Amino acid sequence: MTIFKRLQQKYNFNIEDFETSKKNYYNFCNRIDNADYSLEKSQEAYLTLCKKFEDILKLCVSEAGITENLEIYFDKEKYLIPKVGLETQITNIPFTIGLFRNFYIVTELKNPHNLKIMKDEFWSLIFKLSELGKFKFKENEKPSDSMRIKYPQLFNKQGNYYKLLRNYFLYEIEYGQIRSLGYISVSWDDATSFKNLIVSFCEAFRIMYQLNLMLWRPDNKNIKL
Repeated sequence: MTIFKRLQQKYNFNIEDFETSKKNYYNFCNRIDNADYSLEKSQEAYLTLCKKFEDILKLCVSEAGITENLEIYFDKEKYLIPKVGLETQITNIPFTIGLFRNFYIVTELKNPHNLKIMKDEFWSLIFKLSELGKFKFKENEKPSDSMRIKYPQLFNKQGNYYKLLRNYFLYEIEYGQIRSLGYISVSWDDATSFKNLIVSFCEAFRIMYQLNLMLWRPDNKNIKL
């Protein structure tokens, strides 16, 4: 049995329902030269797609085996980018999934000061993300001008994993630790089939949660989840 078949049997979701929600969002939320656009249709299509993302996020939580309480939320007023957020209540790990040109899932790498004690399992997991879709690292604390002048050979490099490690080591060397490293995300073309998307969302979510759990655990050894 394929992973998708197992998920479909377990959660009984409707493929066509999601595809219709995505199609309606594109049909009714585009204001430019669109005869079908109306504020009422746009709001309805936005909220419906957000609800589908909420269902997917709950599915991801279930598949990841998360036992801590969490909060799921999305903007019900602005009707802009359809996305749904989540934050775990003990580990304070944030997630967002949505559609902005591409489908995406993103989380912040919390407790980055513990990167130096991560074992090979951590790095093996993070490298798997680029096998699922398009991996991206967005830095929070950008290297200063003085760092760029002092270490010019480290810049003008394009790799996302490289930039993540470079920023971490620069702040470790210059200041002793980095307070906020940044965000990691995986994205997929908006034409990706729901069958492939739901499996990829679940696996990316599981890996991202596990990565943050590994970074969180050294500072919270006495807390049980």
